Formats: sequence, C-alpha cells, structure tokens
Amino acid sequence: DFAFQQGLWIDYKIGPPKGKRVAVVGAGPAGLTAALDLRVQGYDVSLFERETKVGGLLSTSIPPFRFDHRQLQWELQMILATGIDVRTSANVGTDPGDMQVQDLLAEYDAVFVTVGMMKGRILPIPGSDLPEVTDAMTFLREVSYDKIPDHFPVGGRVVVVGGGAVATDACQTSIKLGAREVWMVAIEPEDRLPAFGNELHEAKEIGLKIQCGVIVKEIHGDNKGSVSAVSFAPLHELDFDELSGKLVFSSVKEVEGAERWTAGADYVIFASGQIMERPDEVVPVTPRGLVAADRGGHTSVPKLFAGGDCVQGPSFIVDACGWGHRVARSIREFLGEDMEATGGRIYQTVIERTDDHRQSEYFARTEPGILEASKRYDMTEVEQPWSDREAIVQSIRCFQCDSVHHYDQSVCVLCGACDDVCPEKAIDVVVFGEDRERSSGGDTLVCQTSGGNPDAGGYEGEIFINYDRCTNCRICEDHCPVNCITFERVRFIDDTMRVVERPELKVELPLVATG
Repeated sequence: DFAFQQGLWIDYKIGPPKGKRVAVVGAGPAGLTAALDLRVQGYDVSLFERETKVGGLLSTSIPPFRFDHRQLQWELQMILATGIDVRTSANVGTDPGDMQVQDLLAEYDAVFVTVGMMKGRILPIPGSDLPEVTDAMTFLREVSYDKIPDHFPVGGRVVVVGGGAVATDACQTSIKLGAREVWMVAIEPEDRLPAFGNELHEAKEIGLKIQCGVIVKEIHGDNKGSVSAVSFAPLHELDFDELSGKLVFSSVKEVEGAERWTAGADYVIFASGQIMERPDEVVPVTPRGLVAADRGGHTSVPKLFAGGDCVQGPSFIVDACGWGHRVARSIREFLGEDMEATGGRIYQTVIERTDDHRQSEYFARTEPGILEASKRYDMTEVEQPWSDREAIVQSIRCFQCDSVHHYDQSVCVLCGACDDVCPEKAIDVVVFGEDRERSSGGDTLVCQTSGGNPDAGGYEGEIFINYDRCTNCRICEDHCPVNCITFERVRFIDDTMRVVERPELKVELPLVATG
C-alpha cells in the first residue's frame, strides 16, 4: 500500500539478450512470475492469454473488495514494462481457430503451460441445466468485467453451493449486486468450512445466511422454466483427516429415511470445485485431470513445461508464484544456463543467525482494520491498510523467512528430537532399518548422517523438511541436544531490480487482442 501510494516503481534490469524465445500460455500469477524471471535474464518472452486482460484469477476471479485492483494494475504495468510480448484474446486450445501447443513448440525454444483451473464445476443434479444456474468462476468472471450476470435476480434469492473461499466471494458479490437474500449451503459443519473464518464473519455481517450439514439434491423450475426452489437432504456426521484436516469424502452419506426440505430460490451458484481445461492433446494429463509434470515443471514432452494450479490443483497465489520461479529456473537450465553454481537456487548464505532471532515471538499480530459493515455494500476494499507506525511495528514481527535450516551431519545423532517437537509436523527423521512412520511427507533432504557413529561406513539415516509447513519457529534448534541445527540467513544472488520514482510514461495494459 505504501509503495503504491508513494508512486514508487520497480525498474527491472534486463540482462544481455540470450537469443532464445519462450512462450508462456496463461497470464496468471505463475505465468507472469516465470515471464518476468525469464525476461530479466535476457530471454524473449511471449505471453498468451485468452482473456482480454492479464492477471489470471487475480483479475477475473478475486473481487475488488478483497484487494485494490488499482494496485494490481500498477504491478502489472511494471512487469509489462520489461518488454514482454503480451497477446491477449489468444486462446490456446482445441477449438477451431485456436492456436495449438504443437505449433508453439515448433516456433519457440521452450513452452510453459500454466492455464490454471479456471472452469467451475456444476453438480449434475436435476435442474442444474436451468438458465438461472451457473458456476462461481463464470459468475465472478462476468462481474470482473463490470457486468451483472444474465438472469441474476436483483432483489431476489440466491443459493450458493459450497463452503470455500470462492463460495464466500460469490456470496458477498451477490449481496453487493443487490440480492435480497443469500444462502451459503455446504456439506461441512460451520466450524469445518474451508473458507477463511474472517471472511465468513464479514459476509454474515452484511446479511449472509449459512446452512451446513446438507447436500443439494434438486433444483426446481416453475412453469416458465426458471429456477423457483432448491431441495436439500441432511447428512450424517462427517469424518476429517486428523493430520490435514481435510474432509474424508467417503464419509459423505445422507441420513436414510430423513425427510428432504425445499427452500425458495431464484438463482443458484455452484462453488463446488474447479477443473482444468486441457489446452491441447499434446499436453500430458494425469488420471485426476491435471497436467502431468514434476516439481520443476518438466513434462514428458520435449521443450514443454507446466506448473501452477493446472499441475497441483487449486492452491494459494503464492504457491503459483513459486511454481513460476521454479519453472523459470528449469527452463533456463534446459536452454543451456549453468545453474549448478548455486545448486539451482537463487540465494546464497550471507551470515549466521544472531541471538535476537526469537524477537518475533513477543509481538502479537495486529489485524488490519475492517471497513464498517454499513459501508460494505459496494466493491470497496474491505481490509484497510495499517498506519505507517503500525506497519513498522508489524515488520518487527518478521519470521525471517530469509533463513534456512542447516544440519551438521557430522554431529547429528538421529535422536528424533527435532521431529518430536516440531509443532507443524514439518520434519521427518528416517532411521534406516527402523519401522518409523514419516510424519509429514517432507520432500527436501537436509541431512544424511551416520548418526554420530564415524565408523558406520555409510549413512544410517536421513532428515527431510517440508518447507510448505515449516514456519521458521526454530523450536527444533532450541531442543537439539547436540546443537547440530543452525539457521542461516540468505540473500538473493540475482540483482535484477531497483526502486525508482514512478515514471510519467507508463505501459498501457492490453485490453484488446494484440496478436
């Protein structure tokens, strides 16, 4: 917020031309991140986007009351000012007139497919084909273009099926568009809804009603063929996985013999999941309908890379950005760059931690201010920025994610104390020959050790860390009996940007097809 308000501008330094061309299919968070990383290294990058604007779900699926879209435009302008060739209204797919992935593979030195999961799923129940039934992704996309969706009942009743973040956005958007009554209907109990608790609270403050523990069975139409009501059935108590907290779908069972009930409705929005639209037959897919690629984005097709939600399923925006960084590095290596100098990383150790590394524990997080409920009936951003002073105070709480674990494998005795005390179950200590279950599925090997026995003649165990779970709390460091764990601070090796005043001449964002 501060940088935007002060008119600061990131001026990215572009490296010497590499003479190689890369195509990126999808201008969402993963695609934009990879395109920027490659561009600053001197590659010619073409970005293909089927929408008339770039940004992916940030532009078309997340409403402006979640974040100020003017700031998004500001960030996009800085990225596009690097000289990325952006082609909007450019659909890569299998329909007549679409570009083909095979053609891009023939024209470019590498192709990165990151099409996301932008198609919503509508449950195949009776009445789901009525004109007043839609999916949340389509609904939010139409609203993002300043359009009230067809058949939306201003002053009417809306039922949103689903209990996640997308469902919450669809509910609040419906209220802001003028629906008289909006219900969220979900199979989970309210305390187990996947939506963020603060967002649910905000929605209820402006009138959202919630019905949990039921499943939608039928959508009824009137004699004109329009939605008039929805029928529900109660469910047995659900089971949830103890470790992940996720719903065990096999436990979703109707109460036998229970009476169904019907509620009036004029419009139904399904927020019951998203699917990936396969852009081309040449793109390999898994049985789950996702693109088949490894964590570095490599596929079985030469020159073809993939990443983001279309590979791992719906996730957080920061995860998509992480995919963009990793795939960009994979492409650089594929095109001949020597990435071994940094072990494939973009950082290096600069200094070991100091004694004040636990300072963040002493500051409770201050929640940002929230716009009062009476002012939340339009698309104004709900979460308010911190004051300058509060922002400084909160920055002191830094969890120091610029730190990485370091195990001294010559000292480690494989006692498992770090595994036992980790509150996030992010550490796995695997002792060869022992029947010890791995607690978290950590995928980063950080230590191979003889277990304190120099005469072992080989490794007796390994330690893995799941960095998706690790919060750098350093409890493991405090409880290590042999002091073999330290944290080292890192800095970025690639010096590719500097902060300057925002230039008067800014790149206009593409709103129409450019090629």
